[in-house]
Amino acid sequence: MNIEPPPLPPRLEPPPLPERKKRRRPYGLLLLPLAALVALYVGPLRVEVDFTDDAGRVPAPFEVTLRTVGFEKKVLTENGRVNVLRGLWREIEVTDDYYIRSNHPVRGGSMRLVAERNTILKLRHAATGQPSVPQRGDPDPRQDRER
Repeated sequence: MNIEPPPLPPRLEPPPLPERKKRRRPYGLLLLPLAALVALYVGPLRVEVDFTDDAGRVPAPFEVTLRTVGFEKKVLTENGRVNVLRGLWREIEVTDDYYIRSNHPVRGGSMRLVAERNTILKLRHAATGQPSVPQRGDPDPRQDRER
C-alpha cells in the first residue's frame, strides 16, 4: 500500500487585492476645537464695554488701557465701544487726557461705563487762552501730537 498524498493542483495567481480607498483625514475632529473656541469667544468670554460721557452722548474715539497681572495694552474705542476677553483682561482704565481717569473691573457679558469729561483740563485751556473745543481756522491738534 502506497500512501502518497494526491498531487497538488497547479499554482494559480492569487486574486488581485481590492483597491484601498484613500483615507480621508478627520477634518471634523480638527474643526471641532476651533468651533468650540469661537463659541467661547462669542459667548461667555467676550465682554462688550459701551462708554458714554457724562452728558449721555457717545464720545469720540478715546484711549483706554486694558490690564491684567503682567500685561498692559492701550486701545482706542470705536463708537464708544470696546470688545474685551474676560479671561485675558482683568481691568479697564480710561487713560485719555480729556476724561477723568477711572478703573473698572471686567465682568459680565456687557458693561455700560460713564467716562467723565475732564473739566479741569478745559479750565486750564481757558486760563491759558487755548480753546478746549477747536475753533474754525485752528490748527489740527492731532498733528501736534504726532510730532
